[in-house]
Amino acid sequence: MKQGRSQVFLGDSSALVAMPTSEEELERMRNAMASMPGARSEAIQLGMLRADKCTHLGRIFYFLRIEGQGVQVVIDTGGKAFDERGIEACLAGIELV
Repeated sequence: MKQGRSQVFLGDSSALVAMPTSEEELERMRNAMASMPGARSEAIQLGMLRADKCTHLGRIFYFLRIEGQGVQVVIDTGGKAFDERGIEACLAGIELV
């Protein structure tokens, strides 16, 4: 695993990208993603965090809401099978201090 500017690379083709944003912008991005043809979207609970998870064209998007802030996490699987349970466990452990 190696870390880039705002990315963590998971193997050869998978990258995890986290982008902070406002809660309003996060909602606009989530709505746009969920309305794309072929996208699947579901509300999930990650520990104390509410999140929306969308999948589309080999990418997994998490839209997290943390005390008035939004964070979009994108995993690009390169179209390969990817077990996101480990990422979700890490996201569930996020705490604000």
